[in-house]
Amino acid sequence: LAADGSVCSVFPEWYQEVPERWKAATSKNVNVLCTETSHFEVPRRLCVNLRLIRKAEQIMVFLGEGTDEAWSKVKQAYDAERFGQKPPKRARTLEAEQMMLSADGFMMVQARGARSKPVEPPPASPLDYLLKYSNVSVVQLRIDHENHYSVVVLGAAGDLAKKKTFPAIFQLHLGRFLPANASIIGVDDPTFHADITGTDEFWERRLLPFLEKEKDWASQDMQEFRKRMHFCPVSLSSEETVVALHKYLEELAKGRAKDNRVFYLALPSFLFGRTIAALKTHCWSSTGFCRVIVEKPFGKNGKEAKELSES
Repeated sequence: LAADGSVCSVFPEWYQEVPERWKAATSKNVNVLCTETSHFEVPRRLCVNLRLIRKAEQIMVFLGEGTDEAWSKVKQAYDAERFGQKPPKRARTLEAEQMMLSADGFMMVQARGARSKPVEPPPASPLDYLLKYSNVSVVQLRIDHENHYSVVVLGAAGDLAKKKTFPAIFQLHLGRFLPANASIIGVDDPTFHADITGTDEFWERRLLPFLEKEKDWASQDMQEFRKRMHFCPVSLSSEETVVALHKYLEELAKGRAKDNRVFYLALPSFLFGRTIAALKTHCWSSTGFCRVIVEKPFGKNGKEAKELSES
């Protein structure tokens, strides 16, 4: 079950626009549907109709983060229909249209046929339909309240980071590979990037123009990625700013038991040793794991690479 109430790529916005689509989704004949959505990164989908799903002996519905409201609405509608007070059935009456007398003296009455039932509007969620006819088990996915993950990109305002690093992280977000409780923090020296003072400037002036060039994303994806994003000005020559970054990461962890940090160094290789030493001294997590990722080249020659490894 998705946050918009859809299941198995049968989207409410798709069938509510055109009633005939709901007929196809619930047709007695098993068939394949081509649906559309504006809520997710893949706008057009191929899926089976609900009749095939309805034939399953057991259906498991997974509820993840953000689907609580959608499930509450479905459950409320189901309870109202099953346990609510139903209107009394009206007595069936026939209205005579024509009376005739047969040759043998029998009176014949021609009455109007039964009126067709009014067509019910499509439900707010396809799950409403499945609950009527199938055995459904609901599985609540466990939300990790123990860990928080900080992905810290140092050198975030640089040319390579905005063109390569952050678009790659954005693709991880689109593919649902990032934990829901992960934050992305851009870090750079304000001495070299005076136009970037906070997250808003970093997003508008560095990231957004390049993220918009990526394929297969919807507006909701961009909004969710923006909520993950933070910026913190840090100068390696200033111990105070590195300590400030440490405190900022602690605040993002929101008191969770494990504050895990991944430091991505989008920096020249001659800064690797100095940067890692500053992070180790002033910005190392005491409750979770810490990892450091460096970009190539790892030094300009074998000697420098060996020195970096030893440092």
